[in-house]
This record gives sequence, C-alpha cells and structure tokens, in this order.
Amino acid sequence: MKHMKKKTQRTATKHAASAEAVISGIVHKTAADTHAQLRFLQIIIDAIPTPVFYKNTQGIYLGCNRAFEQFLGLPREKIIGKTTHEVLPQDAAQLHGTKDRELLAKGGIQHYESLMIMPDGKRHNVVVYKEAFSDTRGGVAGMVGVVFDISDRKKMEEMLRDSRSELEIRVKVRTAELSKANEDLHIEMDKRIRVEEELKAERRLFIGGPTVVFKWKNEEGWPVEYISANVKEQFGYEPCDFTNGKIRYGQVIYPGDLGRVAEEVKRYSQQGLSFFEQEYRIVCSGGKIKWVRDFTVVVRDSDGILTHYHGYVYDITVRKQIEQRIRESELRYRTILDSMGDAIHVVDEDLKILMVNKEFKQWNKELGLTSLMTGRALYEVFPFLKNEVRQEYQKVFKTGKAVVTTETYTINKKQLHTQTRKIPIIEEGKVSYVLTVIRDITEPHKT
Repeated sequence: MKHMKKKTQRTATKHAASAEAVISGIVHKTAADTHAQLRFLQIIIDAIPTPVFYKNTQGIYLGCNRAFEQFLGLPREKIIGKTTHEVLPQDAAQLHGTKDRELLAKGGIQHYESLMIMPDGKRHNVVVYKEAFSDTRGGVAGMVGVVFDISDRKKMEEMLRDSRSELEIRVKVRTAELSKANEDLHIEMDKRIRVEEELKAERRLFIGGPTVVFKWKNEEGWPVEYISANVKEQFGYEPCDFTNGKIRYGQVIYPGDLGRVAEEVKRYSQQGLSFFEQEYRIVCSGGKIKWVRDFTVVVRDSDGILTHYHGYVYDITVRKQIEQRIRESELRYRTILDSMGDAIHVVDEDLKILMVNKEFKQWNKELGLTSLMTGRALYEVFPFLKNEVRQEYQKVFKTGKAVVTTETYTINKKQLHTQTRKIPIIEEGKVSYVLTVIRDITEPHKT
C-alpha cells in the first residue's frame, strides 16, 4: 500500500448518502466485471480437451471443464460445491483427498498415478498433475488439477514386460554364455520402446493444439533443431525457417524482453535446475505481439555438459489482457476510495481487515496507532473498540442491511467523535464483506 499523503480536507456538509451511493456503484461494477471475467475463463478451459478442475483450500470443487464432466460421467452441477469423497468411489477418494491435503499444506506442484472407475465401468490408470495457486497475499488459495488417462500406455507396458520375460527365457535356454549380453540388449530395447511411446504421447498431446513444442541448441540466439508444425498456426512462421537456420528463436522474442529472458535462462541453467518456466512476449510474423508461457527442460550429456533445451510454449495473451484490465480496474477503484475525505476499510466475516484507504491510514498515524492493519483482525488493531461494534458487524452480515452509528473515543488523550456507516457487500445473495465509512464529526460536536 502506498505511503499516506497529507490528510485530505474533509467537508462536513457532504451527505453520507452520497458516499454510500458511490461505494455501492463501485461494488456493483466490480462484481459485474468479475462475473464477466469468470464466464470468459470458463469458455477457455471448456475448450481444453484434457480434464481440468480446480478446488479451494477445503478441497471443494470450485469449477471444472467439460472434459472433466465427461471423465467423471457427472454434470457440472453435481461436481461443483462437492468434495472428492462426494464424487469419487471411496477407495479413489481416500488417495486423492490425502494428496490434496499434502499439496495445500506444502504448496508447489504434485503429480502421481492412480486408478479411477470411468463411466464405462472399467478401471483406468491415470496420472494426476496438480499445482497450488496463491491469493494476493501469497498464501495458498486452492489448487488446479489436470488428469491424463494412461491406460493404453500401461497395457502396452504390460505387453512389453511379458514379451521381455519370454525372450529372456528363450535366450537363457538357447545359450548360457550369451545370456548376459542378450539381457542387456532387451533392457535397452525396452527403454527405447518406452521412450518412443512417451514421445508419441507427448506429440499427440501438444502439437494438435495451441502448444508449440521445440528443441533448441545451447548456443547464442538459440538455433532450433526441431519445432512443431503448429508454429505456423500460432505465430505465423514456417517451421523450416527455424530448422534451416534462417530464424533463431532469440530473434522472435520481443526485444524488450530478450535481455531478461536470456539472463533468466543463464541463471536457471547455472543453478543446475532440470527445468524452469518463463513468461515473455513473442513477435509474430506480421508484427503482432503475443504473450507466451514457456516450460523448458535442461538437457545435458553424459559428462554433464548442457547441450540443448527441450520444451513447449503456449499463448497466454488473453490471460495477460484480463490481468491488465483487473489491475487497471483495481487502480481506478482504489483511486476513488483514496480521494474521499472519509476513512474507509473493508472487513470479512471474521472481522479481518482486507483493505484501507489512505485517509484511514492517516487517521491512525495522527492518533498514534499502528499503520500495519491489512490482514490483521479488527480488535487486534483497535483493542479499545466496544463489544457493541462486533454485534453491529454481525447484524450487517446476518441481515444484509447497513448500520449507521455515532461514537466517542478518547485515544492517546485525543477525543474523537465519529459517525460510522457499515455497508454490506453482497455477492450471489450473501454478504461477503462489510465496507465501513467513518466520518470525523469532532469539530461540529464541539460547537
């Protein structure tokens, strides 16, 4: 939060109703913008063919895409608002619930294999990838998950294992002296087959959609050895322009981002990381700028020398535009709140302070109170508040109606007379927060 400027001159004749009308308009517009953004994001994830879901910190499904509905054989309304134990068989729910709790406690990324009963009644092998996401204060706010069905790959592995066992027996029967050499050969063949299957699966997963797969050399400008054909569709370049050396990958990175990207790649590589992620802009053929997210795997030879980078990039331009609009909207609203002469703060149902305007912070400074308020409980910051204040907030959360009161406090030998309006912020028919507008009426009170 910005440092407080000089206290804005208050106008005692300003009607309280006008302040309430301004705040109400801000709240309603914020809710409308948020709903529009959420609808747009749902359209995007519904277009993803892989099952995707997201949950809050209590393990409750907040949303999913159509592929996840088809995966579970349940409509969205029977998934959202439910826990894992309510939508999955108990044997599967037990594992996924335990994994959810581990991820929410530690944060970061998690992946594991599991068995799931599909709508066809058969048990399928799946790999689940989950990643915790944070709220604006850096705390874990929930998780996003992606599910891949690997049943076909598992069956192939079983067939390969059976085939290998049979071959090993035949080799041992034929000749004892060649047993070791043949065993090593079959193990190497098995590894190659698995690698080929994994590469084919990855290719089918990525190059058929918006994700561009690449292989770069660890040389200046990052010359390209391989790039998937959909680079033409996504960024307008012909794949051969990269692979024949006409274009190096560094040449399509936006000039304003190239220095940062190069420095990050160097730093991550020197740290010995096996993979890293970046966000930057790409200059498409024709000059259009797109934001991309880059997931890169560091490849080293048997001597540990870094030779290549493998990975993929995908377009996040829409997400960046939404983030920018949200930042601009938040800045506009905060500017309006900071321009008001009244002290304003917002609390949640636990009376934790979520935000304050500059006038409120200036009050605290002049009264000798703490300036560290956001994220702390109201009564922790202001222990002198009477219990009636708690009851007034409870009334607003319960009834959804504003409460107007007047108070007199003596703080650090300064007597203060205030008029306070506690205004409900309603989302989806429920009071989620209370916006408090405090007006200093000390001077009129004295006269």
